[in-house]
Amino acid sequence: VAGRNVAVLQSAFPDVSCIAADCNDYQSLVHMCSLTTSVLNVVGPYRFFGRPVVRACVEAKTHYFDVCGEPEFIERIEDEFHDEAVRNDILIISACGFDSIPADFGTFFAQSQFNEIGGTALTVESFVSFQRGKSGRFRGNFATWWALVEGFAAADQFRLWRNKRTPPPLPKTTSLKIRKGLTWRFSTKSYEYEKQSVFFVNHSDYV
Repeated sequence: VAGRNVAVLQSAFPDVSCIAADCNDYQSLVHMCSLTTSVLNVVGPYRFFGRPVVRACVEAKTHYFDVCGEPEFIERIEDEFHDEAVRNDILIISACGFDSIPADFGTFFAQSQFNEIGGTALTVESFVSFQRGKSGRFRGNFATWWALVEGFAAADQFRLWRNKRTPPPLPKTTSLKIRKGLTWRFSTKSYEYEKQSVFFVNHSDYV
């Protein structure tokens, strides 16, 4: 386990080797990457702290994974480091977290159920439930909020850059839209009460 404060890491993970790695100290990142074959980066927001870790992984020829859900970071990193990663025979894989994995596995499961009966899943709707913390309120993080603000501020520039880059189009299917407006109700046998739902505005279909 690596992080800025080794003492804190050791108190949290007493049975695991801990080393110092700081995004403001690039050589510490290269040293960290040289000690392993794969790095899982869980330090965000990635638009602020992610690039040095990817760069260090590429330099040390170490596979890179993260839980990022920020499309601008994901696509820019791919554009900047793809060729060198191929030459070094390493992987750079983002979106291994909440924004992508539940949706991917849920969609795959739904599709497999339809395939077993000879059908085709045309549309999959996802629902997520949140719980308040001990304070009774939803809590956030200032850095995440600031990254969101920065992302919205740079949206036009990112759109122009993406259009020039022309990523491959997503496959088109016949869609059965059941969503009506921003909020809607749904009721299933697995829920005791009918629920009020809000559309989850994901960052990007590519995420």
